[in-house]
Amino acid sequence: MSKHTPTPIPISTRVPVLLVDDDDDLRDTVGLLLTEAGYEVAEADTIFDALRWLRGTPTGQVVLLDFVLTWHLNADLLLRAIERETTLARHRYVLMTGSDITRFSTETQRLITHCCTAVICKPFGMSQVFAAIAQTAELLRETDETAG
Repeated sequence: MSKHTPTPIPISTRVPVLLVDDDDDLRDTVGLLLTEAGYEVAEADTIFDALRWLRGTPTGQVVLLDFVLTWHLNADLLLRAIERETTLARHRYVLMTGSDITRFSTETQRLITHCCTAVICKPFGMSQVFAAIAQTAELLRETDETAG
């Protein structure tokens, strides 16, 4: 087995994943590794594409969300929408960032704390991504069980 072969993920922890990042290489690589590990992966490179996907998806998803995207449309735009729209609140969010979140504004830090189940700092390893998805998937399942 090569060192790049992902560890199989138990079926009970697999959830649909939306990967939101404007970096094509990172999105392609992480998306491929998640797919090889057994996840169903959708991708978006803008906040607008992510919003369109999430609003139209009836079941909860784990969303890997890059904080800094092109055109100065950072993830805080999506985080603000999550607070207002119940259709977006059914999903669970993992923030990916190369920035020190303690340097973000107080409002942005509040949004991250309120909306995100985990924060992954770049550069990151796939083990961190898999762990964050597993943790977030468990929270998603608990929410679904409580609601259903």
